[in-house]
Amino acid sequence: KETERLTRLINQLLDTQKANTGKLEIHTAPVRVQAVIDDALRSMEQVFTDHGITLDTEMNPELPDAQADADRLQQVVLNLLSNAVRYGRDQGGVIRIRTHHTDDMIHISVSDNGPGIEEKDQERIFQPFVQSAEAEKRKSGTGLGLSISRNIMQMHGGKLLLESTPGKGSTFTIQVPVSRA
Repeated sequence: KETERLTRLINQLLDTQKANTGKLEIHTAPVRVQAVIDDALRSMEQVFTDHGITLDTEMNPELPDAQADADRLQQVVLNLLSNAVRYGRDQGGVIRIRTHHTDDMIHISVSDNGPGIEEKDQERIFQPFVQSAEAEKRKSGTGLGLSISRNIMQMHGGKLLLESTPGKGSTFTIQVPVSRA
């Protein structure tokens, strides 16, 4: 477990450096979003069980393909799921995943029922090495995942957005372009 944590940290530091120097690469192609989400959920299944997390999904079965780098998109989804577990309620936590699309964007939302994020922290947490007050109290994470995730989504021509109410949880939404292929 410690080896995996250190490997993730090293990879995050490398990705941050690559993003800062414009060398973070993405290779886009048409991607089935549902397959990316399913793979991420499978890899997190034991973590959800260990933390007593209930998963609530509402997936649009008619999502078009996204124009994305499947590995990088999965990296972002996994980061949001990991954060939802880390900052959500343990034993009794609920993580909701929703998908829908507009003409040009696919929206993937990951919500938790944790403590939420204070308004003063909501933009700051997307900066490298910056965490919310709650994260700093828990002394968890590196403050790199959201920064990297936002960079990845911007490189796709998409966005990573946050809605949060202190005491009621947070929703992070990925917007990724629809494939025109």
